[in-house]
Amino acid sequence: MALFKKKSQQPASDPEIYSQEQIDCVEQHIVLNFGAFDNVLHEIVSPDIHVDIAVIPPSEERDFYTLVTVGMGAHKMNVPPELVGRADRAELVFCLPAGWDIQNSDERWYWPLRWMKILARLPISEDSWLGWGHTVPNEGPFADNTALCGMLLLAPGCFGDKAEECVLPSGEIVRFYQLVPLYQEEMDYKVSHDTQALLEVMSTGEFSPVLDITRHNYGEDLPEERPFVISPDKIRPLLKWDGPAGCLATDRILFDGAPVGYLCREEPMPGLPDSGWRFFAGDETDEYLADPQNAGIYDLNTICNYDREIMPYLSAPVGSAFLRDENGAFQPVNGQ
Repeated sequence: MALFKKKSQQPASDPEIYSQEQIDCVEQHIVLNFGAFDNVLHEIVSPDIHVDIAVIPPSEERDFYTLVTVGMGAHKMNVPPELVGRADRAELVFCLPAGWDIQNSDERWYWPLRWMKILARLPISEDSWLGWGHTVPNEGPFADNTALCGMLLLAPGCFGDKAEECVLPSGEIVRFYQLVPLYQEEMDYKVSHDTQALLEVMSTGEFSPVLDITRHNYGEDLPEERPFVISPDKIRPLLKWDGPAGCLATDRILFDGAPVGYLCREEPMPGLPDSGWRFFAGDETDEYLADPQNAGIYDLNTICNYDREIMPYLSAPVGSAFLRDENGAFQPVNGQ
């Protein structure tokens, strides 16, 4: 039986499915942003949601297969209240090399498709949600010809900014996330730090979003780490924050235990969950700051655990800056 066939009628079961108006909108979004598709890997049995996989073939513009789920977003995930309507629907994207044998059912070839199905149903089975930066581990390597063993969700950046969001006729948003397989060392680093820290490590090489089952393991490039002043498992939820919570802080704070001496809010970096806040001890030299290894990306709540005195100032707008004076109090800079 061929894996590919034209879309057929719904199976006899009663899964959650898009309305015809919604599916037309999603498919148009896929064509406009990821590419035209004639073939669909059609799901025969659908116990909960009906998940097809649209297959965009290699082209002159993109010399790789692009696989996109169609149907995961019919289910509204159990997201935090502030994300309802904005991130409770999702579809998944996977890029495979042009030589990948998509029609082969051997696990060496089939596991990317299997994992698209697994992850599409995970929010249902766990009554939870998937979003940017989330990782999902496997119990071991995905197949016997690769050591890749975990999956990271990112924005489909190589397809342009508009590819990330599809607005349904109701105004609800379906978010598209690209699946990036990771090695165990990379998974561990992401969990102990955060997604942005891992991406910074991976950006030092020639990482490609297209699957390479023998690609370089960036976890092998990580320097020997110093311990944080506050162990990650001791971080407490101190900050209530609405919006992107990423920030930059120097090692003088996180590893040397220096209090925050200067904080400023810049324009957030586009395409990243960046609040714009930057934190310094205030005694860093120009040479120290010129070395990117002396700073990292963290959650705002983490920095609040290191120095709670910054918390009253975090609602200040972009362009604000505060310097700790000789009495230990923060004073606005530049008339703020």
